Amino acid sequence: MIYLENIKDKLSSLKNKFIEFMDTLKRSTILAWHKFKINMKDPEKRGKLLSAVFILIVINLFIINIFVTHSYYTDTAGIPFVHAKVGNMFYNNYDYVLLVYLENSDASGNGNGEYHLTSSIPQYGYTYSGYRCSNNSVLTYNEDTRLTNVTLKEKDICSVFFNLKESIDLTVKIMLEDAVGSDHYVVNNIIPAFGYEFSSYECTSGGTLEYDSELHKFKMSSNNKDYCSAYFKKKQEDVIANIYVSNNTNNDSFTQVETIPNNITYSLNTDRSSCVNKQNERKEVNITYQDGYVNVLTDEIVTCNIYLNRNE
Repeated sequence: MIYLENIKDKLSSLKNKFIEFMDTLKRSTILAWHKFKINMKDPEKRGKLLSAVFILIVINLFIINIFVTHSYYTDTAGIPFVHAKVGNMFYNNYDYVLLVYLENSDASGNGNGEYHLTSSIPQYGYTYSGYRCSNNSVLTYNEDTRLTNVTLKEKDICSVFFNLKESIDLTVKIMLEDAVGSDHYVVNNIIPAFGYEFSSYECTSGGTLEYDSELHKFKMSSNNKDYCSAYFKKKQEDVIANIYVSNNTNNDSFTQVETIPNNITYSLNTDRSSCVNKQNERKEVNITYQDGYVNVLTDEIVTCNIYLNRNE
């Protein structure tokens, strides 16, 4: 087997040799031309020179042809190749050629029993199905490393075949609890980033499902088409915030809002804002407001009424 880097090194070396040869030929030609012009003025030497020039041209062309072709193939003689092809012709001096064939798919995405030649062994989506060697060499394939090993009896061309895997449909339905402890779930199409915790799953065909709470991603595995439901329980909120914003710059009337308006600037009304715990007892907590966001720091579950004054 020869690697692409070795081929590039040989081609580069041949290129440098060819450039040196052409430089030498150029200098020799210039000197010969000056002598030729001088000798052509002598009638006795003219005929001999023309014959010599013709012979020299023929010899130079022959040397260049040998240098470019014969030398290259002689250097690579006896070296085994993998996928060694020139156009549609294999090198005559190969020891071993490996051809990889992948199964084609039909309109539904399943294998159709026909194959096409590719340049490398596939990483996924195919399963190894067998091999065929022209001169009965023995080939083995390692599923883990995706490498082939061949025992040659003589120079050989081996073909390995990979079948297209049957398509497997894996579907996950996300179920969110509608209220804390209700055990009643509604379908959602987005994995929740907060406010819920993954609790359980069900798969119709015996598949398995894992949930990564940090990346908010599922990992499923099944031998068949499968349909899974992932259940998320609603978490008890640590802070329930009721937001009230001032209706005017006098800050004498307030309206409860779902979201803080972003076209008006506000500041926290510390006198009105307060929180109570689950026992409805007043709880001293740290409440701040900045850039449209309310922050509440507490060590227990609280419900807060937060008032925002309208700035002038």
